[in-house]
Amino acid sequence: MRILHITSGVPSLSNLDYNMTRAYEMINRESKYKIKVLTYTKRNIPTLLAKIKQFNPDYVIVFRVSLASSLLSALKQLHIPVGRWVVDDPHRIDKHLARSKQYDFVITQEASCVPVYERHHIKGIHGPLATNENEYYPMEVSDHYSSDICFIGTPYKNRLTIIDSLADLLKDKKTVIIGPNWNQLKYFSALQRNIKNQTIPPHEVAKYYNGAKIVLNLNRPINDVGFNSNKVKATTPNNRTFDIAACQSFQLTACLKGVETFYEPNSEIICFQNRHELKEQISYYLEHPTERNEIADRAYQRTLRDHTYKVRIESILEQLQSINKK
Repeated sequence: MRILHITSGVPSLSNLDYNMTRAYEMINRESKYKIKVLTYTKRNIPTLLAKIKQFNPDYVIVFRVSLASSLLSALKQLHIPVGRWVVDDPHRIDKHLARSKQYDFVITQEASCVPVYERHHIKGIHGPLATNENEYYPMEVSDHYSSDICFIGTPYKNRLTIIDSLADLLKDKKTVIIGPNWNQLKYFSALQRNIKNQTIPPHEVAKYYNGAKIVLNLNRPINDVGFNSNKVKATTPNNRTFDIAACQSFQLTACLKGVETFYEPNSEIICFQNRHELKEQISYYLEHPTERNEIADRAYQRTLRDHTYKVRIESILEQLQSINKK
C-alpha cells in the first residue's frame, strides 16, 4: 500500500510532524508500506499535484491542514481517497465536521468522535496520539529539574480550579508548575515561587518529567474553545499520558472512560475521579516510593510495546486497508 502524507509544516509544541515522519521512516524500512511525506503550501499546488501523480498513492492523508478545493478536486478526478488527520477532537469537532465533508475519511485521536463523523456520513478512523521514545525516555537529570509534584501545561479553567484546591498541599512541597498565564490562580501568591511562567520545548519537558516524583496529568475542558456544541466527551488519553509513561515517570491522571484500553488502572496507571481523591493520592504516593516506581515501570514497559508512533501509525494504516481502494 502506498501512502502520501501531506503536512502543513507548521511547528507544534508536541513535535507532531517530526514524530510522525520519524515513524514513517521506520515503517518504510520494513517494506510493508511505501510512504512519502510532503509539505503543503498554497504556492506549490501544481508542483505538489505533479509529485502526487508521480508517486501514485493508494491514499492521501492530510495532516493539520485543509487542502485547496482545486487540489482536492484534482485528486478526486484521479480517484485517490483523501482523508484529514485531526488531533484536537472533541474540542474542535464542529469545525472539523464542516471542513471534512469533501474528504473520504477522517483520522481522529478521539474515539468518541468516530461515531460523530459516521453519523455525518464521513468514514471515521481512531488514531490516538502516542509518544516518541527517542524524545521521551528515562534519564538522569540535575536537581534543577527535581520536584515532588510537577504539572506542565496551559491554565484552562478546570486546571486552575484543581491547582487552587491543592494550594495548601503544593505550597509545602517541592512543586513545579510550568506554562504561561498561571497568574490567574486564586492562590497565585502562595504558589508563585513554584511557577515558571514560560513555554518549554519537549526536550526540557522530558527532563522535568524525569525529575518529578509525581507528574499530574490534567485534561482540558471539553468545550473550552466553543467548537464542541454537542459537548462530546473525551474518552481517549492525551499524548501527555504516553510521554510521561515513556520517561518511566509516575503520573496521576484524570479518569477517562477509555483509559483501560491503553493502561491497566491501579497497576500501570492511577486515575483520580475528583479533586479530593487527587489530593489523597498525592499524599499517599509521595509516602510510598516503591509502589510508585513499580507502577511507573509497568507503564513504561507497556508504552514501549504498545504506544509509540510507529505502532500507532501501523494500526492506522491497517484500518485504512478496510476502505475500498480506488
